[in-house]
Amino acid sequence: MDQQLSQHSYVVQFKVEYMRITNAEYTPLDILSELIGRTRGIKASDTKEFFSNERASHDWLETAWAEKIEVILESFRRYGTEVVPTQYIRDHGVDVRLRFENDAGNTQRIGFQIKSNKEADNNATKVKGGGESITATLKRQAFEAERHANIDEWWVISGFDMLKHRKLVSAITVELTSGKIDSLKIKHVTPREAMSFLQMEDNEIDAICTLLLCKDDEVLKMAQREIQELEIGAQNIVLTVLGAALEGERELSINDIESAALSNIGQNECELKEIPSAIETLESMGFLEYDHNSPYRVEPSIFVGLCALYFEGRARHDQTPHEATKFLIQMTGNLNRQKML
Repeated sequence: MDQQLSQHSYVVQFKVEYMRITNAEYTPLDILSELIGRTRGIKASDTKEFFSNERASHDWLETAWAEKIEVILESFRRYGTEVVPTQYIRDHGVDVRLRFENDAGNTQRIGFQIKSNKEADNNATKVKGGGESITATLKRQAFEAERHANIDEWWVISGFDMLKHRKLVSAITVELTSGKIDSLKIKHVTPREAMSFLQMEDNEIDAICTLLLCKDDEVLKMAQREIQELEIGAQNIVLTVLGAALEGERELSINDIESAALSNIGQNECELKEIPSAIETLESMGFLEYDHNSPYRVEPSIFVGLCALYFEGRARHDQTPHEATKFLIQMTGNLNRQKML
């Protein structure tokens, strides 16, 4: 690693070793299953507001679902895995189709059938008028999908108010997923699960995908170790200022450092009394340099893994400095804090 220092800026030049996939057995479907399972903190009552207004329509849900899956697929493309773009087809019981090859070279095809809040609201009216219920429609669509859509799995996405339509949610689960339609495997994505996935920011999905695909990568493990070995206040300081330092903003006042220490973007909160110890730690490591007649200066190259991970975000993920800093926080085990930036 070479360093160049000028009067106005500081540049760290890396021979960038890009991260690599170490969990090749993971498929886009495995990642999706992981993401929809992150329902902690989402209550059934939250689905009422989320699936309202424009998000109550089938068209919005179909587009949003396909776009989020594309974020997953882009992570695979970024690390050299060929995947087919998501397709909108609305044919034979399938709204969105996903196709990919697994690690064994076998092609997997998944069809998604989406039901919106408007459709759920209209369900009772249709049944009273002698029309087909949603569950009956889904059974018919499952039969069509199994016979004509050429898919291996069929996922029903319930994008509606879970409390208002709790009987419908239960009916879909019981009547469609208690067994198989011939050879077709069926999965029901509940409103809480659908909301969990659809409300995620793209950069959060990207970070989770990268963590799962590259969890044993040397760069990632080094960066995580560098952060985990620091006390909380020092973690916060490093995660807050490292990206800016790599972009040339190397000078910090004591107020800047204290603010960074208290930013709580690390895994736990830092107390005011812990800041002197954090500063002393980073000074002893050479990350913070202090001359009594000038501001603190930051030497980011002390943390080689973190620097490499930051540039992974900037170069391979085409992120802005702000986005790359969030990526750094997410990748070092602080996904719960990333929205604070």
